[in-house]
Amino acid sequence: MSYARKRIVFDTSSLIPACLNPDREPAEIFRRALLEHDVFCSADTFNELATVLKREKFNAWRPLEHRLLWVKIFRESVILVEATASVNECRDPKDNKFLELAISANADVLVSSDVHLLEMHPFRGIQILRLTDLKPQIFEQNECEHAWHQSCDAALKHFDETGLHATQDDVMAWMGTWGTDKGLPVPVVKRLKKSP
Repeated sequence: MSYARKRIVFDTSSLIPACLNPDREPAEIFRRALLEHDVFCSADTFNELATVLKREKFNAWRPLEHRLLWVKIFRESVILVEATASVNECRDPKDNKFLELAISANADVLVSSDVHLLEMHPFRGIQILRLTDLKPQIFEQNECEHAWHQSCDAALKHFDETGLHATQDDVMAWMGTWGTDKGLPVPVVKRLKKSP
């Protein structure tokens, strides 16, 4: 059973470290987002990324041809959507394009290191997270959900094999008394009677 894929938008500030340092955590987090979730860009956000990564100042980290190849791979790996929403709410007007993309892509998360975007968290129900916060809040949450689903599958298999169960009413009554002086004992497990 799979857990819910998130719809994610990365702004330029969060993608630069992923490009410049392919062996470091930002690149690992971005790769994992591509593999496990849906990542979106628009023509405007892609053009900004491509333009910024051509700057000479980044030659000290990675040669231009490597950066251009990374941009090409990025474009082939993400989902291009038309940003149809119009937003003029960010203090830095140049950042509105990322909010427009997030709305148009129906994103769950906008990843940024830009203070003008981060201060808008949450924006119209969209989480705005730092790259480093994406890992614990999204990836680890998904791992917990996945483990929970596996536990449920195992419990269902055990029930199918043995018929042992506790009724919902018994479990809910027991849980309702946790931490009180009138705590109920653990519910009695019963065997389901199979019909003839």
